[in-house]
Amino acid sequence: MNWSEYAYLAVAAVLAFALLLALMRFVPRLSEASRRRTPLELGFLGAVVLLALFVIYGNFFLGRSFFAYTVGDPGSDAIEQYVPFYSNLIANVRDGTFGLWNYWSFEYELGVNAAGYQSWFYDPFNLVVVPLGLAFGDASLAYVLVFVQALKVILSAYLFDHLLTRFCDTPLARILGASLYSICSFMLINGQHYWLGSIFPVFTLAALLFELYLERSSVGRFLGVVAITTVLLGWTAYVAFMVLLFEAIYLLLRIPIVLGRPRPRAYLLTVLRLCAPVACGMLLSGVLFVPYALFLLTETSRTSVSTSLVERVVESLTNFTNPDWIPAMLSRFMGSSLVTTGLTPIGDLLSVDNGVGYSTNYTYEFILLGYSCGTFVLLSQFFAWVRDEGDRLAKVTVAVATALVALYCLNHFLPTLATAMVRLQYRSSFVLAFPICVAMALGFEKRVLAGRIAWGPLAASVALSAAVLVWSYGNALMGHLLTLFFSAALVAAVAALVLASRKPSWRGPLAVCFSGLLVATSAVDGFMGTNVRIHTDGAYFPLSGLSQCGTNTLAALDYLEETDPTFYRVEKTYLDWTPLNDSLIQHYASVSAYNSSPDSEVDEFYHKLWSESISPWAVYSQGYWYDPNQPAIMQLLGVKYVLSIDPVDFDWCEPVAEVDGVHIYRNTLTDSIASVRQHVTAKSEADALPDSAARRALLSSSIIVPDDVAAKLPSLSESEATAPSESSSEFREDGIGRLVGTISCQEDSAVCLPIPHTGTWHVEVDGEEVETFTADYGFVGFTLPAGSHEVVATYTLDGLGAGLACSAVGAVATASCSAIILAHKRNGRAALGAHAAEKVPSCS
Repeated sequence: MNWSEYAYLAVAAVLAFALLLALMRFVPRLSEASRRRTPLELGFLGAVVLLALFVIYGNFFLGRSFFAYTVGDPGSDAIEQYVPFYSNLIANVRDGTFGLWNYWSFEYELGVNAAGYQSWFYDPFNLVVVPLGLAFGDASLAYVLVFVQALKVILSAYLFDHLLTRFCDTPLARILGASLYSICSFMLINGQHYWLGSIFPVFTLAALLFELYLERSSVGRFLGVVAITTVLLGWTAYVAFMVLLFEAIYLLLRIPIVLGRPRPRAYLLTVLRLCAPVACGMLLSGVLFVPYALFLLTETSRTSVSTSLVERVVESLTNFTNPDWIPAMLSRFMGSSLVTTGLTPIGDLLSVDNGVGYSTNYTYEFILLGYSCGTFVLLSQFFAWVRDEGDRLAKVTVAVATALVALYCLNHFLPTLATAMVRLQYRSSFVLAFPICVAMALGFEKRVLAGRIAWGPLAASVALSAAVLVWSYGNALMGHLLTLFFSAALVAAVAALVLASRKPSWRGPLAVCFSGLLVATSAVDGFMGTNVRIHTDGAYFPLSGLSQCGTNTLAALDYLEETDPTFYRVEKTYLDWTPLNDSLIQHYASVSAYNSSPDSEVDEFYHKLWSESISPWAVYSQGYWYDPNQPAIMQLLGVKYVLSIDPVDFDWCEPVAEVDGVHIYRNTLTDSIASVRQHVTAKSEADALPDSAARRALLSSSIIVPDDVAAKLPSLSESEATAPSESSSEFREDGIGRLVGTISCQEDSAVCLPIPHTGTWHVEVDGEEVETFTADYGFVGFTLPAGSHEVVATYTLDGLGAGLACSAVGAVATASCSAIILAHKRNGRAALGAHAAEKVPSCS
């Protein structure tokens, strides 16, 4: 690591010292009990978080680093998927080729609908990313992404600070708790996968809105819960389930505390009251949620599992964390970069993989917390306070919450449940931030700030912290320096506590120093986890304007657009920015893609017909340049042109032109996107062939169809497969999700349009809709009689009608519930007024 590149840290150190002195000056006011957030509290919280962000992202703000990890880093999804996606989204909005619901893009994989990457597409923070990208241009994208990341951290801090007013009395405790919460490792590591970072502030907002509605029923608070539920479920069921699962557990524990030990009937009625806005929100989200749910359940391969739900539940309940995971988890409680920043693989440190891939992607697919060197110290003080001063209800609530946190870490059921029982993953570990940071803030307030340290728990927690740091140092791959920093900070923090007990007059300033050390270690952990990585530079960040990279490809694509108005696919034998998703950035239909949620039938197509193209380094990805010389596949997929920097010698390619050093070749076998054949082969017959090469041999004379379709087409399935008779076809794009063209064939034929058989593609022949079927494992097929025909293929989102109906019902339900709440409030005020009138003495 070249520290000369981080000279700005000296400025940050000076600012930190000045902020520390300012906090010391206002310690008396910040230590006074007050549930109201003052400008002083909000100002200092903002200053602490902004300074931490400057430490972590200073070089990104200054333009020295670009906010995307690249090839060679475990976070390379940033440059391989997310940056291309955001670039494409902003451009599509700018060009007017963006559809909110019935959206289809040929620029990603072989074509995807919005549900195919809904968690990115409907991310609520796109409402900030897109306008900023439009306002400042393509070259600003790296700045926009880091700015929005900082915005998410700041929002998380202020929302959690608001929540802490329900738990903590002192502003200083809330500042500490909210600071550690907002710059936790989940936000700073998983959060840099952009949409995963959006979970955190939305999750915090949801908790706050539920808390407010639990405290008092009003139309505004009811609509707040309705709105956040609608946003969550409309955004993605993946996120919504994780968030709402936690909110349900949290509220079940909070109801007795907020209502003061209610009777069972009152408890049940409160639960039902809380369910009402959630139900309304679920219905309102139907227009987005129903199509996505159908996609997840019926089409994507991401949720495919080979075992039953009962088997998965039993398996997860009976599987416990391997003992060698426990030190790693404890290390992650303190800092997520103590062992490795992710640049170096974790190797065999975690010996049991369990299908999650920890041994190769420990950085992302393991618990992410990182709450400073004082995590265990503050937790010990919290538990001591509950033990000594908590009433029975508080002790039971804390015991249940602690057991749930422990079960999340030590048993596989809860983290697997958070993924709807699909697989064990810890992407839901952000939910642990809430109870842990509340406990740390209370431990600080009730014991440290009050000068009532529990010495036995302190000694035990220091010993545990030291043991974790020793283990981390002994197993560190790149975290030795950070572990030493944590160790020094821990010693200094404990010394501050001891000194404060001996010098009560110094307690306030020393409490500030203690807090500063904790926030500093959390910020430095975030700095290491962010900066000691492989980032793109300006020359290789897409469309940054700092190099000529990609301009020659764009010139070649412009040439093709001017000379060929038909719909076709293009492939490259080289890359400009990304190995698989340059098409998203440069706006052309291609074959290569890195898609984490592929259509299951398209996935089968690759495995059965073109397994050689599947990436050896990333699941759910395939690249033309892994296996470029496949004329049968190129013809099937409608790859009409190949771009190359160096000359190619494929016998199915002929040179067309050379534009800015890019050789353009035309596929002589491909005249049209459509394949027209006079013979079909049953899928079972194709599956019985020995390999994908044998199946590809069928493509020149036959279309592979499901067995029941073959049975319905005896004239095409029973005839002898021969070279196809003369036919011609031509298609062009006519708006979003619509292809129009003509097909002429001398005999009755089957046609394959290489469009993923996803959602509902409707095909009209001469104005009449015809039945479609799955062709060549993953695409849209239909039959044609001999002759010349006008063909129109139109995409409509599956489930959109049902979703709209749900949303309409949700709107009526929301309005009705709001009216009931208003009526109840009016009746309550009227009854109160009548009661008061009865007590007014008569004038007579």
